[in-house]
Amino acid sequence: MNEGLHVISGGASGVGLATARRFLARGEAVAVIDILPVPNVLARKDVAYFQHDVSDIDGLSAILADVVTRSPTVRSVIASAGLGLSQTFEATPIPAWKGIVDTRISGTIALIQALLPALAEEAAQRGTADIVTIGSAVDESSYVGSTIYGVASAAMRALATRLRPELHPQGVRVANLAAPLRSPSAGNPAHALDHERSEADLLTVDDVASIIDFVVHQPAGVVVHDLAVVSTVQGWS
Repeated sequence: MNEGLHVISGGASGVGLATARRFLARGEAVAVIDILPVPNVLARKDVAYFQHDVSDIDGLSAILADVVTRSPTVRSVIASAGLGLSQTFEATPIPAWKGIVDTRISGTIALIQALLPALAEEAAQRGTADIVTIGSAVDESSYVGSTIYGVASAAMRALATRLRPELHPQGVRVANLAAPLRSPSAGNPAHALDHERSEADLLTVDDVASIIDFVVHQPAGVVVHDLAVVSTVQGWS
C-alpha cells in the first residue's frame, strides 16, 4: 500500500517550505503548489512541484486532478498559501484585498474540496487524514492596518470549525493554526522596535512547522483542533 501524499500550498517558502522539509525528512512524499519557481531544496524525486497561483481556481483544479492521478490517497492538506498585507482598510485598493481573499479563502476552499475524496480514501485505509489551515493571531487580536488580513485569517478558523463535524464521519481531522512568524506582525511598523529588541526569541518558521508536523502525525485516536502559538516575548504576536 503506497503512502499518501502531503499536499502543501505555499510550500516554496516560509512555513510551507519548512513543513515540506520536515515531511521529507520522515521519508514521506510531498506535493507543493506555489506561485514561486521550485526552490533547489525541493527539486527531488519525492516532490511533485506545481508552479501555480492558487487564486487561479480553474488552473488549480487541473493541477489537483493531476495530484490525485499520481496518488489516489492524500495524507494531509496544509493550506499555507497567503499574501501579507498591512494597510488601513480605507486605503486598501480593490486588487490588494481581492488578492488576499482569492488566495487565502477561495484558493483554500478549492484546494480542500478537490482533495476531499483522496483524503477520505486515506482515512479509510489508515484510520485518519488531516487538513491544517494556517491563520494568524490577528484572527482575533487586531492593530491598525490588519483588517483585511485579519478577516482572511478569521475565515481560516471558521472554515476549520465548520468542516470538523462534516468530515468527522469520514475520519478526516481538521486543525487551524494561528501563529505569528519571525518578523514584525504582518509588517506592522508599530512592532518594529519590539522585533529588534527580541528577535532572537521570536518564533521561526521551523518552530511553526514543528507544530504542524506534530498535529499531522498524531495517532488516529487523537484530534487537535485550534492552536494559537505565540512567542513568550511578544505575548500575542
